[in-house]
Amino acid sequence: FMLKFVNSGCLVLLYGQKWLQKLVGIYFEEASDFNVDWYSTGGSSLIIFMFLNVFAPHVGSFVAYYRHRAKIRKLESSLTKDKETDNSNKIWFTQEELNQVYRGRPFKLNYRYSQILVTLYISWMYSISMP
Repeated sequence: FMLKFVNSGCLVLLYGQKWLQKLVGIYFEEASDFNVDWYSTGGSSLIIFMFLNVFAPHVGSFVAYYRHRAKIRKLESSLTKDKETDNSNKIWFTQEELNQVYRGRPFKLNYRYSQILVTLYISWMYSISMP
C-alpha cells in the first residue's frame, strides 16, 4: 500500500518541486512550485490517473468472470435431457470435483483493499488543493 501510494500520489507532487530538483541535481525546463501552472501538467495527469485507477483494477476480474460464465454455459448446454454429460471426458465422481468446475477465480481481498486505500488517500491528500 505505502509504496503504491508514494509512487502514485507523492511523486507527482514532488516532481515539480524546485528544492527537490536542486537536491537531486536534475533540472526540468518547466519546473515550477506547486502553483496554478502545476495544474496544467501534474494536476491533469493526476486526475486522469485517479479516474483510471477506479476502473482499471477491475477489468481483469470482469474478463475472467465472463470467460468462466461462458465456460459454464457451454458445459450446461452440452448436458442431455437427464442432466448427464454425453462426453466421457467430463465425468465427475465427487461433489468436490464438480464444485471445482463451477468455482471461479479466488477473490484476492488484500489487492483490492490496498487499491481502494491508495485511491482514498491520494484523493484526501489532494482534495484541498485540487479544484
